[in-house]
Amino acid sequence: MPRVFQYGSNLDKTRLEKRVGSVKDLGRHELPGFRLTFDIFSTGNNCAAANITPDHDGRVVGRVYELTPEQLARLDRVEGVLGEVGNYKRISLAGGLETYVATESRRDVARCRAYPPSDEYLNHIIRGLGEIGAEEDYVRQVREAAGRTTCPSTVTVFAAYDNPSTYLPDAIGLNAKLRKQLGIHEDDLVEIEYEGRTQRMRVKKVHEELIRGPSKTTDPITISRAAREALGLPLKDRRDTPKYNARYVGFTIRKV
Repeated sequence: MPRVFQYGSNLDKTRLEKRVGSVKDLGRHELPGFRLTFDIFSTGNNCAAANITPDHDGRVVGRVYELTPEQLARLDRVEGVLGEVGNYKRISLAGGLETYVATESRRDVARCRAYPPSDEYLNHIIRGLGEIGAEEDYVRQVREAAGRTTCPSTVTVFAAYDNPSTYLPDAIGLNAKLRKQLGIHEDDLVEIEYEGRTQRMRVKKVHEELIRGPSKTTDPITISRAAREALGLPLKDRRDTPKYNARYVGFTIRKV
């Protein structure tokens, strides 16, 4: 069966399966000798889209899926594979893997700078990186490559803990880094979104034990069980901690 390395929005398994049907997830994979760029304009997404460019010192973190030949043909159509005149072309990698790279005829750096990746498109990438456990430094590099060097109005996080009982049901705990990144303060109102479902919550400081203890995570936040259930946040990759349970999911926090 074909094994395809995905580094862009198809890092989000849910997005890929909406395109080609159920796939077998083979997990995280690192591709040396390349770096992630956003230099091909996607008419479907109306923004710059992901590509990989040869770089001797670079590496790209991605996800490998096993597809059927029929699914691979479907993905070729999604990616606009039409030889050297299409959006992408499929290439072979070491270890029997395949991936997609932009064709030279469709690379447009100037247009991509004018229309950088949208929040929705970038969030698919960040969500997928969270699901495979990508380190914070790589996530930061992706944001920088996408032109996210200024304070955003939204941020996607992929680590959440059940709120301690002392938190109100409609509160979300954010650490100082996230509060600063969003330009918000304690008791401000934010909107949480996951797969089209939204809920507004008051901001509280994240529980200090999550910052000091061994349960420290990339973006430590706490969210109430009631809010998690209302949003339909899945309980993925449960990891026991001294007092709380980590729920690694990708969702968006937006200033109101």
